[in-house]
Amino acid sequence: MEKKIRIEDVKALLTAIEDLIEIKLLIRSIVPTYTLDVNLKEKFISLLKSLQNKLQPLFSEYLTKEILIKTNNSAEQIKNEILKLLTSDNIALISANSSKKKLKSLGVDSRRLIVTGGPIFVNEMC
Repeated sequence: MEKKIRIEDVKALLTAIEDLIEIKLLIRSIVPTYTLDVNLKEKFISLLKSLQNKLQPLFSEYLTKEILIKTNNSAEQIKNEILKLLTSDNIALISANSSKKKLKSLGVDSRRLIVTGGPIFVNEMC
């Protein structure tokens, strides 16, 4: 069944993208401490509220319960597949320590996880 996106929904999405870009620029301005002063905090919260106001109606309109349940089941299937792979004799090469922590919290043996600490290229392994 086809569904046409309303022009006001397209406009809401495009302005939401502009808000996200503004948030990205705000975050870039506070690197590396990520500390928000009073003015930046107000601006950040205002942008988040703006995003919510623009996107929440779209979520309600387009994300039906069936779609959300299907997405959740799909994520669960992917998680189970990853766990099945890593509980055998396989070893995973991952780039971030946070990924290792997440996998460990899911029950993966940490001895099966090698963290590179960043991107790794084939020529670096030879």
